[in-house]
Amino acid sequence: MVEKFHLGDGVFRAGNVRPYRPRPNDPVHRPLNIFSTNPGDSSLDGSRVVARVPYEELKPGPVGHYFEVIGDDYSTTSSESPLNLNDPRLMCTSGMPPSMSRPFHMQMTYAVGMLTYEAFRMALGRDLNWGFGDSGKTRLKLYPYHSEMQNAYYSREAGAVHFGWYQTKDRLKDYDAAVGHSPRNLWRGKFYTSLSHDIIAHEVSHALLDGLRPNFMYPFHHDTLALHEGFADLVAIFQHFSHRELLRAAIRQSKGQIKKSHLLTDVARQFGQTISQHSSLRSAIDRQRQCGADEDTDDRVVYDPQLGIHGLGSVLVSSVFDAFITVFDRKARRFIKIATQGSGVLPEGDLDESLADVLGDLGSKLANQFLSICIRAIDYCPPVACTFGDFLRAMITADHNLVPDDPYRYREALVDAFIARQVPIEDVESLGEASLLWPDLDYPMDDGLLAVIQEQSYEFTRDDDSDQMNQARYVARARRIGAYLCKPEHLEKLGLYAPGRDYAEFASVAPPTIESARISRRVSSDRRLLTELIVEITQQVTIERGGCTQPILHGCTVIADSGGKIRHIIRKHASQVQDQFFKQLDDCYLTREDHWDLIGEGWQPRKGIIAAIHRHESQSRT
Repeated sequence: MVEKFHLGDGVFRAGNVRPYRPRPNDPVHRPLNIFSTNPGDSSLDGSRVVARVPYEELKPGPVGHYFEVIGDDYSTTSSESPLNLNDPRLMCTSGMPPSMSRPFHMQMTYAVGMLTYEAFRMALGRDLNWGFGDSGKTRLKLYPYHSEMQNAYYSREAGAVHFGWYQTKDRLKDYDAAVGHSPRNLWRGKFYTSLSHDIIAHEVSHALLDGLRPNFMYPFHHDTLALHEGFADLVAIFQHFSHRELLRAAIRQSKGQIKKSHLLTDVARQFGQTISQHSSLRSAIDRQRQCGADEDTDDRVVYDPQLGIHGLGSVLVSSVFDAFITVFDRKARRFIKIATQGSGVLPEGDLDESLADVLGDLGSKLANQFLSICIRAIDYCPPVACTFGDFLRAMITADHNLVPDDPYRYREALVDAFIARQVPIEDVESLGEASLLWPDLDYPMDDGLLAVIQEQSYEFTRDDDSDQMNQARYVARARRIGAYLCKPEHLEKLGLYAPGRDYAEFASVAPPTIESARISRRVSSDRRLLTELIVEITQQVTIERGGCTQPILHGCTVIADSGGKIRHIIRKHASQVQDQFFKQLDDCYLTREDHWDLIGEGWQPRKGIIAAIHRHESQSRT
């Protein structure tokens, strides 16, 4: 008898993180010193801040519920003693003071990792799981001194983020026009990637995205790995705006023109300076436009698959950030008019302190909103071969469902920015918002599936429950969902194929796999409780082409509401995945040897792909 469906590894990992549940009289935050950008930036620019890290009980390491910091140096035999942030002396001083000396790196990686995790948790309305490990309490391991390398990377296989360190060049960049002085980098000194706020946030975002969409590691489409990179950069950039001291300095220096502030728009500036002659690793703004190019000249870098993974990812980052700047300017205009008595033209000299405060608060709130839009969109993406166009439609739909009224036209700004960057958007009749929304199906469910959504214990259960009990609940939930959705009469609506049947276009068809089944709860802009069931389903089919047998993964994301209706089925058909996969191989959009292994007669995604693409970028810039 052919099985109707399988349960994927993600179902059995669903309980692999036991979140910290605050106890009575627990503080809300644990204040910790961090670098808000890079250790070489001036403290006058807000580079040293006290971060309000969500409180949890910690063991020396620090080791919490989500992260475990390990001070091993794999290039030597040395090992750093665990850092005890519960030491009363450190608790009185917001932890260790910011320093390039050990063991501050351990505090830095933990604090920024927690801030990144919290941004995801708040946006998605649920606790998150990692994309690795079995049932039980599993933490992402952070190695601040992993080895000597110009790299940092997330490894699913190790369940860890490895931060490298290296000796800088004999001669570094003499002058940086963006900052107006020579960079504060020591020739032939050491640079630790674990001290860069942006690198930590970027790598932890890779790990969180891998937990949400593990099949985004499979580059069936050339956009998907670029989306991984661009998304992680967006998280790092928008988190700059959460640090008030940094934001005030940037607003003051740029006179309210955020796009001209390298403090906010650059990614890993010091890392970029020390491995090459570039000012930063990447930027949210095209460099020519940031440096004051003619405003009338349209010099945007536009979508082109041959830009490579990081170049293409920068197009995504710039598109979203362009939309952010558009909305910021719309909202800031009235405050600037009030401050200038209606002229809208700021006088020469320093920006008024009160106006800088108002614009800073505006920028911080708006950046958090855009970051949440980006993170929430992941739930609305197809499970495999996600394109930039898919991501745009996911942002538009997720935001529309949560914020139906859009007076400042956030969604319009996003669409315009993607159009300006010439990002292709497939399967739409027009570029209006209504056409870009994923179709609203209003498809009824049975009572058993409705009960899953309406359960009060929606994602994690009581602290006194065992991990085995939690896992059993997740598995039972996924089985109930799979038994309903994978009925023969539903498969066609899902864009899936019945296993065991013969199809002319396929050599074989495997049963569908329930990859995950998550429930999110958020409050919409009109104060409604929005409860959604998000189910990720994939299916492997095998095709024969040119004497080779190639497995292809396709599938859909199903989103249902608490009223018992399936609202969206976001499909990625096998024909789409197949066409794009062979096109990119034929056109060499991706280097086969970097991202694929030829196993038997078919190509298989290479393990450790994040490390490979980071290593490739670092080498190309030296």
